[in-house]
Amino acid sequence: MRRARIVVVGDLIADQFISGRVSRMSREAPVLILSYDSTTIVPGGAGNAAANVAALGARVDVVGLVGRDDEGRR
Repeated sequence: MRRARIVVVGDLIADQFISGRVSRMSREAPVLILSYDSTTIVPGGAGNAAANVAALGARVDVVGLVGRDDEGRR
């Protein structure tokens, strides 16, 4: 059986997740203070959609723009 070919067009975003343990509550505001463990960066926006379609077995082409910032250079 032939695999579907999908073109995903959209914004390419880097989603950043910071993980850690909650160590306490801030005295200044009702905000949790996190003891940092790690950072994970995964495709967001159209990149996320393309990754999901590829995981389903389709051939994927992505059309979008990447910025000239630190994330865009990775």
